[in-house]
Amino acid sequence: MEKKLERIINNYLYEDIKEIQKSENLRNLGLDSMSSIELLISIETEFDIQIPDSYLVPGTFENFEKLKETIESILLP
Repeated sequence: MEKKLERIINNYLYEDIKEIQKSENLRNLGLDSMSSIELLISIETEFDIQIPDSYLVPGTFENFEKLKETIESILLP
């Protein structure tokens, strides 16, 4: 799951997520509001999940670890 998420996120960043700290703020790496929406759609498609509206807050997309925790909480309730 982690490798799949890395691959998805890397499509929307200036730097490879493997080369940086997973706690690094994704906005500092090039994730803007438009790419956040595109990332959300990609995650929902790739993991076959629906991210609830209540999760659609800036903190969810803060860094790799937060995104991973969000997906895990949906996949493994």
